[in-house]
This record gives sequence, C-alpha cells and structure tokens, in this order.
Amino acid sequence: MKIIYLLLLVLGSNMAFGQMQFLGFDHNYCPDALSMNYTYSNWFNQLTEQGGFKVYRDGVEVYSGSASLPYTPTCVDLKFVNDGVGFMVLRTPLEHHRIYRTEDYGQTWQDVLSSNAAPYYAGMYVINDWTAYMVTYYFSDVQKRVLVARASTIPLNRDPHFINDDTCTINVYETDSLLNADRCGADSLQFAFASNGDTITYHINFEVINANVIDSKPADESLFIYPNPASSYFSLQLPEGNVVKSIRLVSLAGKEVAAFDQQQIQNNAFFIGALPPGMYVLQTQTQLRLYESKISIE
Repeated sequence: MKIIYLLLLVLGSNMAFGQMQFLGFDHNYCPDALSMNYTYSNWFNQLTEQGGFKVYRDGVEVYSGSASLPYTPTCVDLKFVNDGVGFMVLRTPLEHHRIYRTEDYGQTWQDVLSSNAAPYYAGMYVINDWTAYMVTYYFSDVQKRVLVARASTIPLNRDPHFINDDTCTINVYETDSLLNADRCGADSLQFAFASNGDTITYHINFEVINANVIDSKPADESLFIYPNPASSYFSLQLPEGNVVKSIRLVSLAGKEVAAFDQQQIQNNAFFIGALPPGMYVLQTQTQLRLYESKISIE
C-alpha cells in the first residue's frame, strides 16, 4: 500500500492536468551561458521502501538525498542561472514542494522556502540569483487553489503564500517588491491556467527596491560600505571577528564585473573607478558567512 501511495502522489500532478492545465510563463528565465551541464534522476527501491534523487554535473554525481516512506524526496525541477548557482524543487508525500538553492556548483543545498505548498507542481521561475517563484495548485470537484510562493536566500523575504487564489475565477494582479532586479530585465511576469474552458491569468508587476544592504542578520551583524554611493573606491566595516576571504562585485543581473585581490583586501581599499555608474551587488565571503550588499557607483 505504501508503494501505491507514493506512486499516486508522484503521478498526481499529471492526472490533474486533465482537469486544470498550467499554460506556462509568458517568458523564460534568463541564465548565463553555462559551461557545465546539470541533470538529475530519481529512484525508488520497492523492497526497502526507500527512495531519493541524485544531482549530476557533467554526468558526475555531486549531490544526493534519500529517505524512507513517507518522507521520500523526489526532484521535480532543476534550474541553474550560472555554473555555480542553481535552484531545485523537491517533493515529498507529506511536505509537498519546497525550493532549495546552491551556490557551490551543486555540492550543498540550502532550503530557501521552508513551507508546504499545494500538492500539484506547475513550474518555477528564477527571478535572479537569490530569488525564485514556485507555482503549485490543487483541483477537485469542490475546490480550486493556485499558490505562488517566493523563495529567497533572505528569510524575511520568503513568502509561501505571495499569491493564494482559492477561487480561480478571475484574473489576478499583484505587485512584488524585489530586492534585486529580474535577470531578464523584465518589469513583470505572467502565467495562466486553463480550467473548464476558461483561462485565468496571473499578472505580477516588479518593483525593485534599491536598499544599500541586503542582509538577513540583525543590524549589529551587518556589513557597511563607505562611501556609498562611491565614485573611485570604497572600504568595508565588518562585525568584529570577521575575516574577509574573497570579494566580488556583480551586476543586478548576477554577472561578475569585478573581483578584488588580497592586496586590496588587506588595505581595505577597493577601486571601482573604471566601472560604469549604476547599482551593483557586493558579495563578501568571510570565514563566518557570505554578505550580499547593494553599492551604488556614481
């Protein structure tokens, strides 16, 4: 009975598509040109009632997860935005769908959406290197429901029920405040469902917030950049006990534009005069954690 139960849950989304069909997003996410190929596979052992998944980079296994029923994880989606950063959707019979993120080429994964979703998976849209939407839904004779969850590396920015439509009868319009711009440069996202001859469209308008510091830690654990805005160089102030290991500057689209050597790290003076004006994200890796901070270059 446990085996049948698992198979029904894994195949449930396919059966439900006959009643409620996800029509897709109006545009794809925008990854960098990847030099590595990431794939995944799922497995289940009927004798031991255990199962799991494996993630491969260029055909070599880099990560795996497994458990016994009813906690057996199944990978249903895997998307990378560059060679190192990617998002994965896992499904278990009890917890439905959750999003995980890696920034070390698939070797470790962080849970960036610690909440249950609807049982049927529709799709994932990766907004940028730190944020992604997941669309799930439920359909029965007495109830319809569409959920849009926002996954993020910043706990306070996570929202398991950003859209929670339990009627599915009219078009839905929402505005989302993003801490970083969409990778495609888009100012909105749309997707749609077909149900009983009707089409329900969901519109999400993007509003980018230009905060100086993107940090999920308390204020006394934050990294500070000065001057900010900067024109020729900047310096850092970190919490006591932090030692900088590496620093790089990326665009809001997630592309690296500058990396700083050990001499600049030791002098605490980082020269950016050759870069065009605009908003960037400074990624500072210490021996304790990774800081991601907004910096404006004039």
